[in-house]
Amino acid sequence: MNAYHYSELIGACRELFGPDIDPSVLFLNCLRHEGLKAAYRRRAKETHPDLISGSDCLHEARPVERFIKVNHAYNILNDYISIRAKKGPTSDVFKGTTSDSPCKPVRREKTPDFQEHYYRGNLPHSQLLFGRYLYYRGIISYQTLLVALVWQRKTNRPIGIIAREWKWLSYHDIVEILSLNFGGRFGEKAIRLDLLKPLQVNTLLLHQLSSYRKIGQYFTHHNLISRQRMETLLRELWKHNFLIKTRVSAGQI
Repeated sequence: MNAYHYSELIGACRELFGPDIDPSVLFLNCLRHEGLKAAYRRRAKETHPDLISGSDCLHEARPVERFIKVNHAYNILNDYISIRAKKGPTSDVFKGTTSDSPCKPVRREKTPDFQEHYYRGNLPHSQLLFGRYLYYRGIISYQTLLVALVWQRKTNRPIGIIAREWKWLSYHDIVEILSLNFGGRFGEKAIRLDLLKPLQVNTLLLHQLSSYRKIGQYFTHHNLISRQRMETLLRELWKHNFLIKTRVSAGQI
């Protein structure tokens, strides 16, 4: 596996996730195989020459080359994630880095305004989850949102990890479940493979729910938002989502 220039990784991110993505170092450190595969499948369907109709081909310059670029971007990021898993997110995964290289900010988290991106536009005309609502209100930065999402993901463990800790599943069982191509949640696949019983899945889900931590807890725990302010924001979010839902039902959006 090779190290990559930071610019190569940024280009690969924009190829798979779209030109509007903000591929900061934090974004790269949060990138996981499952998210990468989902983006690749979507882009592959959009660019595969056999799936592009004749009219679309007229607007898609050199569709074969486009599809090759998508595959190349996926290989770069997939390789990067594997390197990062071995060396750690703060290691020198990038080639040609200097003291001013953009791959160094991970070591400068104590500087709050370093590459912080705050949204300054209007709220989107769509229902929002709480973390995204805070971002679109300009209350938290994009980087803070990513950190909070990573925190939430780490604290809210998948049922497969819980099942392994309880010795209901082995590592190879989990791999077998995740490798299935048909749809459905993890528990449904495990039942279909007869690796877990329905009662076991329900028990795992109840345990997961009992220890579930909402993203808002991150902001109050780190004193970024007071509890009183949190309650106000939650009410405002409810009003926003209710208004959007009402407009959608009325055909106004």
